[in-house]
Amino acid sequence: MTIAIKGGSEVGYTRFRYANKKCLKFLRSKMSSQAEGKACDVAPKTEWPELVGRSIKEAKEKIKADRPDLKIQVVTVGTSVTEEFDTKRVRIWVDTVAEVPKIG
Repeated sequence: MTIAIKGGSEVGYTRFRYANKKCLKFLRSKMSSQAEGKACDVAPKTEWPELVGRSIKEAKEKIKADRPDLKIQVVTVGTSVTEEFDTKRVRIWVDTVAEVPKIG
């Protein structure tokens, strides 16, 4: 079984081949909160490239499902934000016009 995961500050995705049955069982249990981090070293998810093009609601739901410990900020592209790195924050950058702009 080959699984692609993103971990820590690594730039690219790394492929890990899990031969360890204990690790496979852990991954199949969908990382329940009680078993998380105990069976093997699986880094928590830090990026969600699959959410590009999705709605804000879908993005928030997916991130909260994967990492309920994170605070989510929705930010318009071009908005000034602080530059400090916060390990408990995810910013969802948005820039599309959802409806036709009109007078009235």
